[in-house]
Amino acid sequence: MLGWNTQFSPFFLHFMETSNKRAKMNSESIDFLKSYNLSLFPKPESIITVNESDTLLHAVQELSKNDILCAPVLSEDGVITGVIDMSSILHTILHPLSTLKGVKTVLEDIVALDTLSQQTIKSKPSLYLVEEIRLLSESSNLFDACKLLGTLNYHRVIVVDESNVIVNMITQSAVIRVLAANVDKFPDIADKNLERLHLNTPSTIVSCPSTCITLAAFEHMETNEVSAIPVLDSTKKILGNLSVRNLRELITNSRCYSTLKRPVTEFLAAVVPDTDRDEMYPAISCHPTTTLQDVIAKMAVSRIHRIYLQDKEDNLLRVVSLSDVLAVLVTPNAN
Repeated sequence: MLGWNTQFSPFFLHFMETSNKRAKMNSESIDFLKSYNLSLFPKPESIITVNESDTLLHAVQELSKNDILCAPVLSEDGVITGVIDMSSILHTILHPLSTLKGVKTVLEDIVALDTLSQQTIKSKPSLYLVEEIRLLSESSNLFDACKLLGTLNYHRVIVVDESNVIVNMITQSAVIRVLAANVDKFPDIADKNLERLHLNTPSTIVSCPSTCITLAAFEHMETNEVSAIPVLDSTKKILGNLSVRNLRELITNSRCYSTLKRPVTEFLAAVVPDTDRDEMYPAISCHPTTTLQDVIAKMAVSRIHRIYLQDKEDNLLRVVSLSDVLAVLVTPNAN
């Protein structure tokens, strides 16, 4: 007669014990997330969208002017056809720029970039991120959104009303800001440090040296499919952070363009104000003893999408992303 084998391995028993502890630890955060209706989520004064017929330059200007990294793309009849963001634009502009390295002057490079920017979004299929479109109704809750944003690799969700009209677009960063304002609602997990939350496991980090040419650094980001990389000195310590967000200055501010073929530290010096540079290092780094509450606060205040975990000697261990933080809050109940 067939029967179940009741001899469980030590690994399985440890896994079940850890899962049960995390489930109990996460009960407060999950209760809060489920009680927070998306109709209560902070809304912008207006939803910024772009049309398929708009030029790439117009899209970048809209993103930069409104200090956002992405926007829904609408067809002529107002249907959402995709989402355009800075990472897709980075992918589009780097190829023509890379062919000009060491051949043209900076002025001629700008002309070449402007010519590309006059092309419409519709003519560039790579700008459409259809696979990232996920709609939620206003009756959904923050737990539903965090499952998508934290465990299913979505960077944003679009909220629609009963008529399927866009009323909000919730990003990972926006959720972090809400969490920072309500961190007292889930102290059991917010007060835990990264080590206790199992977020201190070393992993491979994509980075670049301070001597790297800016264009090469952006190409390095594209090749490795990441939206930001730490800039390291000769001893592998963090000097700064190069992000897709910086690309806005590259395109819209001609004064910064001259640093494209200079070391990445010169580019960061041109696009990041002195006062921000002074505070950049502590804002983008943390240690295993740092609490989740402190990580959330750093991400919310500095509007960064990732924080770099270091050991006692300030050696890099791993990246703690927005997805990691949100996943901790919804695990293990999320699918």
